[in-house]
Amino acid sequence: MNMIDWKEGYKIGIKDMDEPREFLTEKLNCFLAKISKKIKSEYIEDLNQLIDGFRMYFSKEEQMLAKVKFPELDEHKSYHRDYLRKLIRLRRQMSDETLTPIKDDFFVLASLYAEHMLINDLEFAPFIRLKRMIESHSIKK
Repeated sequence: MNMIDWKEGYKIGIKDMDEPREFLTEKLNCFLAKISKKIKSEYIEDLNQLIDGFRMYFSKEEQMLAKVKFPELDEHKSYHRDYLRKLIRLRRQMSDETLTPIKDDFFVLASLYAEHMLINDLEFAPFIRLKRMIESHSIKK
């Protein structure tokens, strides 16, 4: 089973962004554990909560990136939209089919999210830190 082991490398050094990312990772891992053990009672509800969590966090992240004028915002937003679409598509399939063929797709999505945190999210962290440092310096004047 390919769970995402939260590690220091996933952190971008911005507490109010790292904490929800770690929380989403934990929720994703809980969901993966349930489908691995074939505990079907709450699949759809858990997945709905996971999708809502990703939606809220992605929205917050995109607002922050717009505020700091991150040059690759459109590409980042595109990734978020695609990721959510994949989750929603799998949710639809879960209600229509047996879980076994879909389970592997969820593990692929978990791996994609881990990769996104390690590569794409680390690209925007310096922009946010710099913006916050400038704002902090401006306030002190």
